[in-house]
Amino acid sequence: MQVRHQRTPTVGAVRSHLTVDLAPQAQSAIGAMQADWAALQADAKASPYMTFNWLESWATVYRPSRLRAVRIEDPSGGLVAIGLLEELPLRRLRFAGAPVTPIRGLLCRDGYELAAWRALGEWLSDRSDWAWMDARGIGIDASGLPGAVMTVEPWLAIELPGSFDEYLSGRPPARRGEMRRRLRIAEREGLATTTARQAEVRAALDSFVRLHRERALAKHELHSAIDNRLAEMLTRVAQQTVPVLTVVSLTRAGETLAVAVNVNHAGESWGYNTGFATDAAHFSPGLIVCLAAIRDAIDGGAHRFDLGPGDSKFKLELGGERCDRQRIEIGSRSPIALGWRTASLSRRRLRQVPWVRTALGTLRSVRARSSFARTPS
Repeated sequence: MQVRHQRTPTVGAVRSHLTVDLAPQAQSAIGAMQADWAALQADAKASPYMTFNWLESWATVYRPSRLRAVRIEDPSGGLVAIGLLEELPLRRLRFAGAPVTPIRGLLCRDGYELAAWRALGEWLSDRSDWAWMDARGIGIDASGLPGAVMTVEPWLAIELPGSFDEYLSGRPPARRGEMRRRLRIAEREGLATTTARQAEVRAALDSFVRLHRERALAKHELHSAIDNRLAEMLTRVAQQTVPVLTVVSLTRAGETLAVAVNVNHAGESWGYNTGFATDAAHFSPGLIVCLAAIRDAIDGGAHRFDLGPGDSKFKLELGGERCDRQRIEIGSRSPIALGWRTASLSRRRLRQVPWVRTALGTLRSVRARSSFARTPS
């Protein structure tokens, strides 16, 4: 039986002057959170992945079995942080949005981030009914968080100038020359970029899924999260005004060669993902559609283009600079939490070993080949 945890002063008022409340949240009742969520996100430096419409669309499409809402309030009862979590087996909680949301955590009022996370960590440390909580892509240094394991997630972003020409001029000479050459080839060969209008979004997203999966197949990779459910979720997001979803397509003679999906919010553009045709590699469709997305962001007044997790060479060549985020895993004092903590620390250490990273990549490739071999044509 699910029981609401009443607000008490045990953790919040004494240690952080904040109170934490974790309550069951039926999927059908998420709409009741909208007013509080919308008011808070207007006063928060939030990514688009923490907006109400993104998470409501995710919950509607992916239909998680158990959800809980966490609220953190100041002594006067004012809301300073809110979040949506999935309840997992073995007394675990995971901030909502997996596996298609790169940033999952608390939506906090500006200036309350560290205090809210500390209050949540202290609250969890005293629990016997919950053992472990997982958040991803958190943009604060919470190294002093009680019972937490912090893992750096490489992340890149571009600080955008006032025009696309200025952006190109800011690239190193050799890279700038190559970009301009590729853009000239694309124009000469009749490649054109378009931003999907409302009625065209679903078709463009279906092309994105198809192209992304085809490229994964060609590289013997497994990207199971990129599927029709994701296209349905992103279509729902596109029907809202916050955040603003843009889908940029690269076409030639009516054929879609590449698609870039971007999410815009609060003066920033976030590159969500791309898909492109492997048989058109000689046109560099991935580069062309990414440049088109950057141009679209600049024309829309964005001052920053977030390239998301990972520090690949391609992102660095686009001008990405490191702005690493954190994976935060918080445990209670229970024996089961100690087990999760040990496993988490071991995973973090192992991923710092080059041969382990190589072995994990090989294992993923083998799994992908096996999965594709079993998939009917």
